[in-house]
Amino acid sequence: MLAALAVPVIAGLTVTALWTMRRAMEREKQVRTMAQIRAFYDVWSLYQNYYGSFCPKGKENLEFAWGNISPDELKQMLTPFLVMQWDPKKTFLDGWERPLQFAARCTSPCDPMYWSRTPRGEVCDVFIRSAGRDGKWDHNGHYEKKLAAADDFDRDIVWEQGKFIQSPAPGQ
Repeated sequence: MLAALAVPVIAGLTVTALWTMRRAMEREKQVRTMAQIRAFYDVWSLYQNYYGSFCPKGKENLEFAWGNISPDELKQMLTPFLVMQWDPKKTFLDGWERPLQFAARCTSPCDPMYWSRTPRGEVCDVFIRSAGRDGKWDHNGHYEKKLAAADDFDRDIVWEQGKFIQSPAPGQ
């Protein structure tokens, strides 16, 4: 009788442990993706402070569009500002091993002293996003600021104007 009861209890505990482990692994991917995005922004800001623009030379007036700066262009721009070596297999990937997507909006002149605004008040900035676990973009325009549930692993993770505007809520 006791053995018949032990099997379902052990099975239930095993399922719960596996589910918890899976959530922890997905959360780690979110956190790794957010750290990667922050690191890109930090290095890109060094570039902007040095050259006065977030955009590569020859693209000084660039309207926002997802993907308007390729990973190859970004690597060429930012390599002189790194104190670490690029890992070409991992650098431009999020925690789910999918490519991050980059964009910039640049108008000339852009003054870093005024939070990267032009004299007319236009924002010059970078945009970085991950499609999340499902690999599908929520949409292709600008995102509204919102936090997703910490366990909503399919939501895009989006960095805009120096902060995450769409990201997971802090974990439990």
